[in-house]
Amino acid sequence: KENGVAIDVVLQVKAPDGGEILFEEIRSFIERLKSLEKFPIQRVSYDGWQSVGELQLLKKVGINAELQSVDRNSEAYDTLKALIYKGQFESYWHSVLVRELEELVLLPDGKIDHPVYSLRRSLEEDGINKGSKDVADAVAGCVNLCLKYGKNSNFTFGFAGMPDISAVPPG
Repeated sequence: KENGVAIDVVLQVKAPDGGEILFEEIRSFIERLKSLEKFPIQRVSYDGWQSVGELQLLKKVGINAELQSVDRNSEAYDTLKALIYKGQFESYWHSVLVRELEELVLLPDGKIDHPVYSLRRSLEEDGINKGSKDVADAVAGCVNLCLKYGKNSNFTFGFAGMPDISAVPPG
């Protein structure tokens, strides 16, 4: 048995047309999940874009928070891909996440990026024909942090209640 990752929630936050994402509302949502709803949030990461102040405010209320970029190298995506292939990644169906993961492009410099155009996004989602990878970045980053900080022998993938066949003597 090996460690794996199960995704409970994927939340995509979009700015309203002509507006901006309200970071204070995101921070308040995270704080509410942890304190009022007792959701076991262990760590929050931001990709660096306009996030230093938000990280400081989360740390001030006792939430572990850090910068994490999945754009500098392919480590987070390589980790996610390995878990998917080994059957150690679980998530519910999130159409944007699935589309973004399926459309990822490997650039000549080794970085992972979104395609220039996405016909599926333009036809099936929001009518925008530009590719995206924000949700995929968040999930890849989450998976990377889970394995980095959350290694726990109590959370393994395998058949619950089934004996480890390597421990059963022959005959």
